[in-house]
Amino acid sequence: MSNVAMIPAVRHENARALATALGIMEVETAAKLLDVSVLVTANADDPMAIFLADEVIALLSRTIDHVARAGIQSPTIEIVIGNAEPRSTCLHLVQTVVTDEAVVIGSQIDQRGRITKVSPILVRLAACYTCAATMKRVAPELWFPLPDPLQVSFTNLGLDLKSLQGDINIDKAYLAGAGAIGNALLWAMQGLRIQGELHVVDFDKVEPGNLQRQVWFEQDDLGRNKAYCLVEKAQPLFPDLKLVPRDSELQNLPEKCAGPWMAKLIVAVDSRRVRRRLQEAVLPGEVFDASTTDITEVVLHYHRQPTEHACLSCVYVEDDEEQAFEAHIAEQLGIPVAKVRESLIDHEAAIAIMGKYPQEISSLEAITGLAYDSLFKSLCGSGKLSRPQEAATVAPFAFVSALAGILLGLELVRRHTQGDHYQKFNYWKVSPWQPPFPRNRRQLPSDQRCPLCNNALAKDVLRELWTDEISA
Repeated sequence: MSNVAMIPAVRHENARALATALGIMEVETAAKLLDVSVLVTANADDPMAIFLADEVIALLSRTIDHVARAGIQSPTIEIVIGNAEPRSTCLHLVQTVVTDEAVVIGSQIDQRGRITKVSPILVRLAACYTCAATMKRVAPELWFPLPDPLQVSFTNLGLDLKSLQGDINIDKAYLAGAGAIGNALLWAMQGLRIQGELHVVDFDKVEPGNLQRQVWFEQDDLGRNKAYCLVEKAQPLFPDLKLVPRDSELQNLPEKCAGPWMAKLIVAVDSRRVRRRLQEAVLPGEVFDASTTDITEVVLHYHRQPTEHACLSCVYVEDDEEQAFEAHIAEQLGIPVAKVRESLIDHEAAIAIMGKYPQEISSLEAITGLAYDSLFKSLCGSGKLSRPQEAATVAPFAFVSALAGILLGLELVRRHTQGDHYQKFNYWKVSPWQPPFPRNRRQLPSDQRCPLCNNALAKDVLRELWTDEISA
């Protein structure tokens, strides 16, 4: 079976991401760089090494054209895991070792041994950074500095590793978004003893371009609702966590009420404006959020109400760049910018858009109810808009979204199992190309431009809703 990366829509999305990172205009030039073969080598008698090898292949096969543990005679790159010996004489070697304390990845590691048995989420963390090291060898012109060797210390993750072996009860929580990061969160948490009830909320359908980074979805899932598809695939692997699919916008769920109905919200949506809308429309008690900035970084945010520090609307406060991008979308689609800020395409807007792109849009029904930025990305991905217009719509590689899901999962563990010592930050930027640095954690203050935190009535409502509902 061929890699997902060979699907034309996936290949184009990956090539756009690489072309943007390299600062080149020719998407096909970037696509040729991804047309390489990667051999993954692991000893058959080391089950943890085989596990890591399979997770590396699962991620890389959504980005690079040829990735396998066998059948590649002359690889461009060989990934050697644990104490295995290289099987090729290729110029580019990536070696990965996992110990009790760290992941070490480099071109030449002196002390190699069997992969230590650690929590599955840490193995997947190792897989993400192994993919980053591999991509750096695919395209050495990438400007991101990647240490050789790259050492990811588990201590720097900021949690007691023993907590990964215990019960983690999330009670009742809502996951907003079953796309790349929503996929990655459930992928990352496999093997953890997660308990409770998680409502997976998304009204969108699986599209060809999604397969580039939404790790649970395959070609057979095209056209299906993302929430139902994700729950169907993930539920068998979470015996103590009830997954509930919801084909809806979060703020339109029937249980929404004036009381404290959403104690825990996990945010995995794409849009800054949608994040603010969720914060302001449902007034959640706790928020866990992860986002990606193209392929350069992962951003984590957490807060618990009532708080005097930054909320989700503060972190993603409306800025000039966002307004300019929305104005650009409106211009390209031939609609007023006020429509774009409504998020979803209504019947009136659908008529205008179809009038401008009659060859690309099959029917009004096909786009009515779709998010504006989703349609814009689709038009960019299909090459219907010019290269400069595509840059703002570039999606990250699979391993970048996967890293976001892993860090979001670790954040859930941290906040549910650790004391106040680990709760003195609400914001953390992590590079997929560098080890996580604890010094990058911040306690952001509220933003004066935030319409929620600077509204005395809203603050009083939040205080009344959540002071007694969520223990300090």
